[in-house]
Amino acid sequence: MLDNAPDNVYFKHYTTQDNYPVLYKHVDYGGRPVALRADISNLSDLGFNDEASSIWIPRGWEVRLYWDADFKGNSIRLRLSDDNFHDINWGDEISSIRLIPPEGN
Repeated sequence: MLDNAPDNVYFKHYTTQDNYPVLYKHVDYGGRPVALRADISNLSDLGFNDEASSIWIPRGWEVRLYWDADFKGNSIRLRLSDDNFHDINWGDEISSIRLIPPEGN
């Protein structure tokens, strides 16, 4: 459903504990969304390599973003949503992602 949404779709996220983090092509949670349900070793597989500019992270979740594929290169851990990766010099640079779900999931 979300993984193949067109670029002009804005995904409204909800705040139930069953949600997953959502990666967005554009800043301010805009553009094509990709719901993250598992670690992604290469965002090229989703046609999303070096294209992400924001992420929504549900309460209790953490994500580790990697500069390179296969969880290599520089990394940064996020515990809160970020509406503009360019502010932290990570815009359009992410190639892989690890998810850290809330305890008990």
